[in-house]
Amino acid sequence: MRLMQKIKNKVFELLHRGSGSNSIAWMAKSLELLIIVNVFAVILESFEDLDLKYHLYFEYFEIFTVSVFLLEFLLRIWISDMVYPTKTYLKSIKKTIFSANGIIDLLAILPFFIPFIINVDLRNLRVLRLTRLLRVFQINRYNHSLKLITKVLDDKKTELLGTLIIASCVMIVAATLMYNFEKDAQPDKFTNIVNAFWWCVVTLTTIGYGDIVPVTWRNSTKRNDFNLFAIK
Repeated sequence: MRLMQKIKNKVFELLHRGSGSNSIAWMAKSLELLIIVNVFAVILESFEDLDLKYHLYFEYFEIFTVSVFLLEFLLRIWISDMVYPTKTYLKSIKKTIFSANGIIDLLAILPFFIPFIINVDLRNLRVLRLTRLLRVFQINRYNHSLKLITKVLDDKKTELLGTLIIASCVMIVAATLMYNFEKDAQPDKFTNIVNAFWWCVVTLTTIGYGDIVPVTWRNSTKRNDFNLFAIK
């Protein structure tokens, strides 16, 4: 029992401390690198010629990756009572699995095992396996800079939520006004306030798709130019 507890403490240090000894730093960097390589592998697989030529190597790499992340996930479940101390071990496991990181882990691993559990169309399986890209979010555990950003977002979540609410209110008002200005000129585009809200989102984010744009100001400008010309 004593030996098992020592091993458990060591696993906890490796997976949750993220700094300290060389072994902890080495493991964090290794997993960080594996996640990055995974993302590149998903991107390279999208090239049909590369996928045909190196398909077997991609499969072997996927098996290796899933094995590593599955082992990591099982170890996290094993030490869940140290991360989430509760009355029962089962409750700690539930908290680990249904935490944000736990859900990301499951979504990144489960698609690999789906064909072994149920019959599924291979075309749908390829779509499901894109959830491997979720592994990029796992890098947050091992990268100090991303941890810092996450901490700042967590500390300032009240201010950020307030900003989001104010921006949403302004956009709703703008969308309502734009709908009333444009509904007669473009009944097919500004059919309702929701469509006008889409225009607000595209404009505020400076994406500018151009699929929905106001035209009443153009008509007004043309009339003013004509009147000025007539006066002259």
